[in-house]
Amino acid sequence: MLIKKGFRALTVDAVSAHSGASRSTIYRHWPSLNHLMFDAFAEITGAPFESPETGDFREDLYSIAQQFIDTVNTGSWLGLLPPFIEAAQHDEHFAELLAELVKRGRTTTREILLKARREGQLESKAKIDWMVDAINGPIMYRALLSGEPTDEKGYLKYLIKIATS
Repeated sequence: MLIKKGFRALTVDAVSAHSGASRSTIYRHWPSLNHLMFDAFAEITGAPFESPETGDFREDLYSIAQQFIDTVNTGSWLGLLPPFIEAAQHDEHFAELLAELVKRGRTTTREILLKARREGQLESKAKIDWMVDAINGPIMYRALLSGEPTDEKGYLKYLIKIATS
């Protein structure tokens, strides 16, 4: 519904009409529209990816990023992202929701990099958040803006090499 009609058309009444559930049923499960949207988006995106813990943090990063690419290429959540971004520009609750979803999506990659830093595989002053951005950012750029393939051969290994050098 958010994809088809946009943020401004999203109300509890509209969700009720679209889903066939009564307003009271919706409010019984979710105290607000924001809670409903968070749960819906979380359901679509799934749980944070799990690290395979291969012993090589770059291989772990590759595995996580490949799962992300697979989700981007096959999941329906990518279509929800532009309306969520639009909503976040106009509504502080959606901005908080988007920030939480972004944080959740970064968690496993950050954990892998933090562990590598603790174990001395990365410099102690390594900028973990910058590294996460350097891996995930180009993937989202290709998926949302440029239309270039996110799964181009060698692309992911290159991103990880650049991010962790």
